[in-house]
Amino acid sequence: MKLKLFTLCLLIISINSSIFSQINWQPTNGPEGGTFWSIYDDGQYAFAADENTFFRTSDGLSWEQLPFGNIWPLATSPSKLAGGQGYGYNTGSGSGLKFVVSYDHGSSWIEGTMPPTKYSYFTSIAVCTHGVYVPDGQSGNIFRTQDDGLTWDTVSAPGSYCYDLWAFEDRLYVEWYSQFWRLSLNGTDWEVVSPVFDNSDYPNSIFVSDSLLFFATLKNFWCSSNSGNSWTKTPIQYHNSSDKFCKVGDRVYKGAGPTGIMYTDDFGHSWHELPILSDFHTFDLATAGGELLSGTYNQGVLRYDATNQQLVPSNKGLNSAAVYYMNAGNGNLWAACGNGVFAYDLAQETWVDKAPLPLPEHYFSNVKVSPAGKIMASAIYGDRFYLSVDGGASWDTIVPSDPQNWTFIGVDNLSWVGENILVTSNFEGVAFSKDLGQTWEYDNFCREPVLFADKYYGINWLGELVSSADFGHSWQTEIGPNGSSLGTLYATDDKLFTLGYDATTGRTQIHSTSDINTWTYSSDGLPQIDLFDPNDGPYKGGIWHKGDRYYLHQNSIGFFTSLDTCKTWLPVERITYGVLESVDSTFYRGGFGGGVTKTGLPQNYGAISTGHVFKDDNNNSIWDPNEDALPNLSVSIKEPGAWYPFWFVYTKSDGRYAISSLAGTTDTLRVNVPSDYVEHINPPQYVVTNSGNGRNFGVHFKADITDVSITGYFTGSPRPGFPLSAYIGYRNEGTVPASGVISVRLDPKYQFLSADPPPTTIIGSDSLIWDFNPIALWGQHSIHITGVVDSTAVLGSLFTMTGHIEPILSDFMPVNNHFVRSERVIGS
Repeated sequence: MKLKLFTLCLLIISINSSIFSQINWQPTNGPEGGTFWSIYDDGQYAFAADENTFFRTSDGLSWEQLPFGNIWPLATSPSKLAGGQGYGYNTGSGSGLKFVVSYDHGSSWIEGTMPPTKYSYFTSIAVCTHGVYVPDGQSGNIFRTQDDGLTWDTVSAPGSYCYDLWAFEDRLYVEWYSQFWRLSLNGTDWEVVSPVFDNSDYPNSIFVSDSLLFFATLKNFWCSSNSGNSWTKTPIQYHNSSDKFCKVGDRVYKGAGPTGIMYTDDFGHSWHELPILSDFHTFDLATAGGELLSGTYNQGVLRYDATNQQLVPSNKGLNSAAVYYMNAGNGNLWAACGNGVFAYDLAQETWVDKAPLPLPEHYFSNVKVSPAGKIMASAIYGDRFYLSVDGGASWDTIVPSDPQNWTFIGVDNLSWVGENILVTSNFEGVAFSKDLGQTWEYDNFCREPVLFADKYYGINWLGELVSSADFGHSWQTEIGPNGSSLGTLYATDDKLFTLGYDATTGRTQIHSTSDINTWTYSSDGLPQIDLFDPNDGPYKGGIWHKGDRYYLHQNSIGFFTSLDTCKTWLPVERITYGVLESVDSTFYRGGFGGGVTKTGLPQNYGAISTGHVFKDDNNNSIWDPNEDALPNLSVSIKEPGAWYPFWFVYTKSDGRYAISSLAGTTDTLRVNVPSDYVEHINPPQYVVTNSGNGRNFGVHFKADITDVSITGYFTGSPRPGFPLSAYIGYRNEGTVPASGVISVRLDPKYQFLSADPPPTTIIGSDSLIWDFNPIALWGQHSIHITGVVDSTAVLGSLFTMTGHIEPILSDFMPVNNHFVRSERVIGS
């Protein structure tokens, strides 16, 4: 999915962080913009934070940078800020979290002890003159410190599982049991301050100012201008978000998520929308210098220009852009960001907004530089792209269309083939232009070509490797790696790489070649890499050649290096989000917020473990000559304290595996055997601190178990008169090779047409029989059946649990008097 879900992106930021960093990334102080779900104000300043920097503004126009980043959540008062440091961009597990307080609007911070919450972290906080408060719904407490975290005591909550609280005018408010409560002046008792909300109308957020009370629920605004004596209820026709209220002058604003910002000038009796783009997702609101500010999903902070009634960027100094793609060329590093296209002058080391382009409805997802320095950029979900031939000083809008003047729908990717343009679309295929977008040709051109050895190489619509020696005018088929279905190409100065799917192993693999004739397996040490849909965003990772080393980055696995011409890979860092680009001896990293950072060539590498997994028949932990290798088993590595193993690799046909671990870590290496009949694994694990060979695993099973599982299901919905596919899958779950027979009985309303492989025997019109030869341990196969649903069938009765794909246990051929298991999954 191209449109990132906010919760998913937050999870990515939380899990993948610099806490795992093995190298020192330095900020480049740009581009401007960024991802700011949470912004705050204390009456004098507005505040925002990214991973590295704490930003503040006193006028709402430009931002000051303070070196205290990674602060979330934050609570403010005119005299004190209090919050957490390390949670927002780190693991979220509590490791490395700090409780911090500032008395000078964020210029300096002091550290106290963490509140004693059940899971050692907190996500809500409030500050008053009588203490800093942190709710802990898991333990049913509200913790309070009156000495900046030196000690903590407990204030009773209205009830158990109280998670959210706020402070307004030195009073504490909480949400519990679908009501809002306020702490009495005695500091002990609680009083309900909200009206009775409708059934299934759940509270989201609150705002209090003098006698004004505002509550946002899922479906309504509830407002009172007389301290709750009477209420105005305003239905909201869309999902109401939990974003904050903000008062500027006599007007009260409320963030409304994807619909923008609501406001009232009459104490909540009527509400209005600001005239902004419909999909301009706004989040928290704050004010500074009399200006209304709004955090956004990926475009930094926006300011409400009341004179012109529109939201405008307020990102000066807010050097934290969300970066979706980077490409170097023409002396610049170009970045496609959430709020525009920027260029980093590599000589001057400064950022310049090079694209006077429309503020995107979503974000700029692509930027590409030609060999001669021309630049293309595109925003996601558009039918156009932008072209500059003067280094970004001016841009032309290009809308591809075919000779019949059909609109080219959905620009998904941009590629230069020399100075010619290739544009791919999820709907219209590939368009090719030899005159910078003035005219277009439509054909089965390849997608996303790369330049290697003076030719362009790509993958055509048939999945074949093709090359062009005339800058994309014609393409010739080449021979790629055997058995691979190609997904992505990479090229360095001396090698061409393919990332593809090997149907024989069911795994993704990288192969490389120096001459297009001889391909070498180049995936040792790498976990499984995600194969992305060709149209699912332009960034597919990268491979670079620097001196005698190669570097690889993939979002799904991290950053790796090879010291042996790409046979084996070692991890550099667990950065599994964002984009990487390299210029000379410098790597640049951009991600979902935080701007662009840079580092020199990494010098600190991880370790490699290799070994074999075998069937240890005599349980002596030694691989004896008569014992079989065990292929297709996953081997995992896990760091202590991590919630899940870092990586998995799979044993090859000879039982061999190679897996990497990070430098400086102590990890646990295990083999995962999906069998009910394992008695011992010798040894059960290895504790890994450095490289090592011969880390073998011997698996001892119960002897002579024959066990074959079978699953059957239909695909799609049954439609009378139309074909319907069915699949039978069978797998050897036992401890010896197994042979037998599969018998399938079809419903009379399901007329058999064909099967792959064909049945060994067909009896009548409803019984199909397949003999299967010995299946190796965990070997699995499938049968594809095609039939047509009878036009007289009643759909409601066509599929019943009595089955229409029904493996019959009595039809199996028992082996050595051991049992065979039958499992059924019936489609409906």
